[in-house]
Parts: sequence; C-alpha cells; structure tokens
Amino acid sequence: MKTLIFRNLNNTTRIDIQVDLFATNEELLMEGFDASFTAMDILGDKDTAAQLGIGIGEKVTSYKTVLNRAKEIGLGLYVIDSTFQNIAASDHLETLSFKGTSGEVDIKINGITFTATFSTSIFLTAKNFLNTVETDLLALGMVMNLVGDDCTFELDTNGILIEVLPTTSGDLTATTKSTRMFQSGNGEVTLVPAIS
Repeated sequence: MKTLIFRNLNNTTRIDIQVDLFATNEELLMEGFDASFTAMDILGDKDTAAQLGIGIGEKVTSYKTVLNRAKEIGLGLYVIDSTFQNIAASDHLETLSFKGTSGEVDIKINGITFTATFSTSIFLTAKNFLNTVETDLLALGMVMNLVGDDCTFELDTNGILIEVLPTTSGDLTATTKSTRMFQSGNGEVTLVPAIS
C-alpha cells in the first residue's frame, strides 16, 4: 500500500490518496514505469482528484497518465511507503514554520481560516498563533505544540490539511511539512519526492 500526495510547492493545494500500488519508490521514479491501481481513500479536494482521473474505488489503468495530468495542473507527487493495511491507525503530524518580520498571513486548517500576526519575533508569532487556534482545533481532536519556533499539529488519522494563503500585509508567510508516524511496525515512513 502507498499514499500518493499530490500538492503544489507551497502546499495550498493538496490531495492524499491511499492506493493499492505495489511498486518500489525506485520504480515510481523511473521514466518508463507504468502500473494500474485503485484509490482506496481520498483526503482533499475531490474535484482536483477527478481532474487527475482518480475516484474512490475506481481502477486507474495508468499511473503515468495521472503523473502527467498532475504536472499539467502544477502539482508535484510525493509518495509514502506503507506496508500497513490500516492507514487510519497512523498519527499525522504537520509542522508549520513562520518566516518574516512584519504583517499578517491567513492559515486555513481543515477548512477553518485563522490569521497569524507577527509579534516581535517568530517564536512569539508562533506561540500567539497556537493560542488563537487552540479552542477550535482541540474540538477537532488535534494536539498542538510549540517546538522551537515551529507549530506542530497532530491527529490520530491522516486528516490534517493546512493551507497557507497569500500574505495579507507585510512579509509574514509560512511553510508546512508533513510526516506520518505509524503506530505498528517500523515507525516513521519517508516522504519521497517524485517530481522536483
């Protein structure tokens, strides 16, 4: 089993698709490689998934065609290796890192938009942002922490979607990093970029 993550560089568009694609990451990176697969679960915008030609339970006859469609609409592909059958048993960790010296940026987390405001330092900006989002995200079951200057968000499923919206004032912006940690077996799995 693998999870294919289609996203653009700033992670404002992202779709996680669990598939029964039995191939090595080396094969996925090969120019001539192709294979069929079925999407078992889709997290993210179903319309964008449809643009890629992927629907839940539908057989996709060409991995290469999906890859080419992703390139056409500006999405990169990242692959998570998983030998575990139940992806819902995994922890999903997202790290949000702020950068800048002034202004505001909107961050959408699982459909809720929050505003981050620069506060003297990146550390205080991140700390104040966590205070702002705490009530709403605790209600969704997320665990939040401040790690150095970074905000982390953890959920017991792969259901966290963070979108960094365009900066509203100043130069404050943010980036995100995604990690999956499986509770059984070998621990962390590796995100492998298939498109540079």
